[in-house]
Amino acid sequence: MKTQPSSIKAKALRLLAQRDYSYAELNAKLQKWLQTKNQQMQEDDAATVESLSSEQMQEIADILNEFQQRGWVSDQRVVEAVIYQKAPRLGQARLRQELKAKGLDESVVQEALSELKESEFERACAVWQRKFSNFPSDANSYQKQARFLTYRGFSSEVTRKVLAGGWNNIMESGT
Repeated sequence: MKTQPSSIKAKALRLLAQRDYSYAELNAKLQKWLQTKNQQMQEDDAATVESLSSEQMQEIADILNEFQQRGWVSDQRVVEAVIYQKAPRLGQARLRQELKAKGLDESVVQEALSELKESEFERACAVWQRKFSNFPSDANSYQKQARFLTYRGFSSEVTRKVLAGGWNNIMESGT
């Protein structure tokens, strides 16, 4: 049976031991955890807790700032991890969406995605090849394949090039 950490710092360390979190993600997790903990404590007193106190918010901010200075919380490292894991399967739009959901700064996201722009077409071809072996033969299969690539965040321009067979030229020149 797992024991609950008694302090905010212990909870933050436990979360960071599992995976990297962005500053905003860890802040939200700690606030939610602390609010739940406060509500559980208040249930015994039959009172309700609306939100966290300013002291608790400041304590979370101080802990996160300390962790950032020590290099334990790094938005750049989170961006690199997400791109390393998901870039081979996703287009720029979907990667941008996932990075923004983690509360990352727009400039960090933009910088990381600008490096991927050149490989967007090749990545789309690889994703398409893993799923489909034949070019679309009719309108329905074209729409299905286009939707597949679009849902993964590839632009409509890249999708059209892939489905038009442009990847054949890339594959032939690469072998």
